[in-house]
Amino acid sequence: MISFKTKKLIGFATLFLFFNVLMFAQKPNMKNIKVSYTQLPLQALDANIKTYNSVLSMDITLENTDLDKLSNQYLKLYGYKKVEDQNDVLINAKFGEFQINKELITKDVFNVNQGKNVTGYYYKISCVYPVSLSLISNDGQTIFEQTIEHNEKLLNFDFEKWTYSTAELNTKLNAEKEELFTDLKNKCDKKALSEIKNILASNFSFLPVTKKIKIASGKGKNVDYSDLESAIQNMEKAFEMISSESALESINAELNKAIAIWENALKESSGSKKARINEPITTMLYYNIGIAYWWMLDFAKAHEYSNKALKYNLACSKPSSSNEKLINEVIEDISDYENRLKVNGKL
Repeated sequence: MISFKTKKLIGFATLFLFFNVLMFAQKPNMKNIKVSYTQLPLQALDANIKTYNSVLSMDITLENTDLDKLSNQYLKLYGYKKVEDQNDVLINAKFGEFQINKELITKDVFNVNQGKNVTGYYYKISCVYPVSLSLISNDGQTIFEQTIEHNEKLLNFDFEKWTYSTAELNTKLNAEKEELFTDLKNKCDKKALSEIKNILASNFSFLPVTKKIKIASGKGKNVDYSDLESAIQNMEKAFEMISSESALESINAELNKAIAIWENALKESSGSKKARINEPITTMLYYNIGIAYWWMLDFAKAHEYSNKALKYNLACSKPSSSNEKLINEVIEDISDYENRLKVNGKL
């Protein structure tokens, strides 16, 4: 019979081996590399359009704020000049009536003071807030039109404190509603304005963007990943060149050097945890290659390798949910970048 002391020793030994495996297991080492570029619009405006102006119609409750300030901050087209007179296109944002709806909720709850279950009340408060956004050319033609409808739950008034009569609930609501509703409207104002800004930036602007892109090397005790670190340096050079709008041939030369290193490393790919290029690192090398092809504008190979990374991760003995999320995000970014090039006749 195994004694308690022996069992304890076995347990410690197993735990030691577990931590030893974790300590010496090879894994990806992610590095953020910045790249700056101009994001092209999803709905390119006519090439003759060079200027714009904006009109914002809304009831302001935010303190120390005026319509001109909000209009300049949120109703803007990057890559175009804002002028008041003789502009090529007018951005028009009109906020409708802010309406609050409240639904009375009842529930049996235990009242400590009364020592029994009683009916508790609270209001489920939501809002309806239509906002219309349009772009109108100087000859009166509507270029774009969209209604942004906010119809959402805002809060549960008095949910945590429970009132035990509708009269008590209404008394409390009436005492607080002016401040409460102003706060809610301000919250919805900011949300709608931010949504308008995003629509204009994504759809129509030539937007300066600086993006952080994760590139994988490897790390593990007493394991040499100098080749993968060298590939990281090639990617850094390539991204610096993209940011400074260098010639595509020079950019591709650095990207091809990185790809060659990763392709060579993949020849060592193994399912063994002790392998230099084990399953997690293999996944991320496919991912790296997909990113390199993205910035070479070879979208067929960019999709091929990013999807390889996704499929390989799923087939691993221990698939990584964080790697899956990262790869899916990159697949979306590649598709978006490709689509914007096509829309603007650059591909």
